[in-house]
Amino acid sequence: MTNAIGFIWDEKARAMRVQPDYARRAAAMFTNGYGYLLAPDRTPEDHKHMFALIRMAWENLPHHLAEEFPAPEALRKKALVKTGFYNEARIAHETEVDAIKTAAHAAQADGFALVSRRGTWVIVRTPKSQAQGAMDREEFRASKAALLAYVSDLIGVDVTTLQRQAVAA
Repeated sequence: MTNAIGFIWDEKARAMRVQPDYARRAAAMFTNGYGYLLAPDRTPEDHKHMFALIRMAWENLPHHLAEEFPAPEALRKKALVKTGFYNEARIAHETEVDAIKTAAHAAQADGFALVSRRGTWVIVRTPKSQAQGAMDREEFRASKAALLAYVSDLIGVDVTTLQRQAVAA
């Protein structure tokens, strides 16, 4: 977030104060006397909600998917990769034998990685972290929407139904 500006809450003054390191950027971005809406990057409730929906979807997975997704964490991380929220490493080798060895090692090293090989190239995709500092609000919301669409499809319900069931639970 290159445009982020740090603030400190001043309880006594009941005001948000720009942190000194951000003063110049704030002066350029904001107009004196105007009101601005300060929204949290992401609420803990939003984060918990996503994890609850993933757990509910995992509990309702068809039996034939149990080995691929042995825990909610496996479902979430593998779904992140399959929906495009991953970090990618491409590793070139001189021989296909070396590429095969690297691919096998990479798959064992990270059980959530999607490892593929094309000739002498190995491509390793690992799930992006959804931690507060790792994803901004927009990317988190996009990843959450993609995950919910993916897991809803796996269990054969639409996203709205999954969300309604989670609220009722």
